[in-house]
Amino acid sequence: MLDQILVLFNTGSWALWGPFLLLVLCGIGLPMPEDILLFAAGFLGAQYGIHFASTALLMYLGILIGDSMIFAAGRYFGPRLLSTRIGRWLVDETRHAKAQVLFRKYGSWVIVVARFLPGLRAPTYLTAGTLHYSAVRFLILDGLAALLSAPIFVWLGHWAWGRYAENIDTIRPLLMRAKVYIGLGAFAVIAVAALVFWWRSRRTALKVEKSP
Repeated sequence: MLDQILVLFNTGSWALWGPFLLLVLCGIGLPMPEDILLFAAGFLGAQYGIHFASTALLMYLGILIGDSMIFAAGRYFGPRLLSTRIGRWLVDETRHAKAQVLFRKYGSWVIVVARFLPGLRAPTYLTAGTLHYSAVRFLILDGLAALLSAPIFVWLGHWAWGRYAENIDTIRPLLMRAKVYIGLGAFAVIAVAALVFWWRSRRTALKVEKSP
């Protein structure tokens, strides 16, 4: 898939706008690996002399716009959307039901974790909207979660162009390893944050129990 994206958008005007639009569509359910799009954007950006920061910022905005669209669809259209053919295509009933259970059980943490689970991300964010979750909190959590991986994949693509531009086949193993390491790193950060949150909640509960 990486080869096709690099060939498809290997034009000056679409080098970044192509991946940007696909990232927006990924947010509303397009079944395409987000990390490959980010990597391709970094690669193409470097090829056309576009600064890494500009590329990363545009891709980051594409992610947030796509995620916000599916959240807003759930918030303002909810059950009416799910009863339509488009709604069922975006989020099937089984995944929507599973997302509801997870969201009610774990709350805000589901928004962070779902960012790294493409099959559940759209159903979870749409469910958050149907449950009228705070839009501001959603943007903050989703934005922080996206920061754990999006700039890194763009940077990898930017760096890879300088070293592997003449032999794209050698990029694939690099990308696969990066996906594993970044995924493990992101979940490690989430696990530590969850542990700190639990520990503080536990301390608060013990103080309440000990108070006269």
